[in-house]
Amino acid sequence: MSPSLRSRLHRRLGPLGVAALAVIATLGLMAVLAPLLPVADPTDVDLSDTFAPPSAGHPFGTDSNGRDILARLVWGSRTALLGPLTVTVVATAVGVVLAVVASWRGGWSDGVISRMFDVVFAFPGILLALVVAAVVGAGFVAAVAALSVAYIPYIGRVTRGAALQQVRQPYVAALSVQGQSATAICARHVVPNVGILIVAQATVTFGYALVDLAALSYLGLGVEQATPDWGAIVAAGQSDILSGYPQQSLYAGVLIVVAVAACCIVGERISDREQYWGRLR
Repeated sequence: MSPSLRSRLHRRLGPLGVAALAVIATLGLMAVLAPLLPVADPTDVDLSDTFAPPSAGHPFGTDSNGRDILARLVWGSRTALLGPLTVTVVATAVGVVLAVVASWRGGWSDGVISRMFDVVFAFPGILLALVVAAVVGAGFVAAVAALSVAYIPYIGRVTRGAALQQVRQPYVAALSVQGQSATAICARHVVPNVGILIVAQATVTFGYALVDLAALSYLGLGVEQATPDWGAIVAAGQSDILSGYPQQSLYAGVLIVVAVAACCIVGERISDREQYWGRLR
């Protein structure tokens, strides 16, 4: 990382925010590089080596089926992070488009879109995912699709308020007089000017989606328990806790908490700094 970039990050996020961003980057790299990391096969069952203590071959020990816990955590990061990333990307894309249309057109368009946001926002994301699971069946894709819809208002409401302030600025009227289309003005000027707030809200949304998807996997409504996933690992190790082997549930739970806390810290720091500089301007 270049000194100039490091300096900008410290000014924007502060020391705690930079540390949280480093945690997110590390977890992301772990998920991307999982096939290249020197860990055991997470599906390799060895009933002769169950509940093995930490060792050189199994740094975090093994579970009740003799599977390497570290390997399951590393490979589990792929589904644990891919799902929230998909939810965040879809919800952000749809939410931003609807919010910009509402702020630009106003009138009945704004009223209809705002009421849609309110209706969806009234239902917790995990509740909507449970309803979808009851109708179409449990599964990773169904859970991601349901949460993507549920989180649209989280992005849309924030974006609409910020975009509405931009649409009322004199530069927008000047660009319209120059003959630029509404699409060009919004894409080139309005959205970039509220981009920091969108990034901040999307970062926090990623953390919330991670918790919801982990909870669904824990309940057996997300990925199958045989598939490495942090939520499923917590569920798989629940019965082992009473036997005195809390390792896999503990480690997976810690990873979930750390990832969510890091996302919330980064998102809040970005939002706080944007509001601070906005007041100075």
